[in-house]
Amino acid sequence: MSTAMVLETDWKKDALTAIRKEATTGRHFDALDLQERYSMADPANPNQWGALFSAAAKDQLIHVIGYHRSRRPGRSGGVCAVWQGRPEHRGMLL
Repeated sequence: MSTAMVLETDWKKDALTAIRKEATTGRHFDALDLQERYSMADPANPNQWGALFSAAAKDQLIHVIGYHRSRRPGRSGGVCAVWQGRPEHRGMLL
C-alpha cells in the first residue's frame, strides 16, 4: 500500500472516530469544529469531508440541521452544512 493510501486511510479512520464521538454530545458541528476539537489534520483532498459526512448520515449516525457560512480560512464564507448526532446516539458510547 502506498504512503498516500495509508495516510488517507488513517485520516478517514480518525475523522470517523471524531464524528462518532461528536454524535454523542448533542452539539452542532461542522468539519472545522471536528478539526479544532479533535486536533485533526486536513484530508489529502477537501472533497473527502463531503464523502465522510455523507457516509455518516447514510449510516444514520448524524443529520444536517442547517447551514452557515464557513469559518475556514480560504473558503471565503462559503456555505457549510451544520450536523448533529441523531437523537438515538446522544449520550451513548459509540
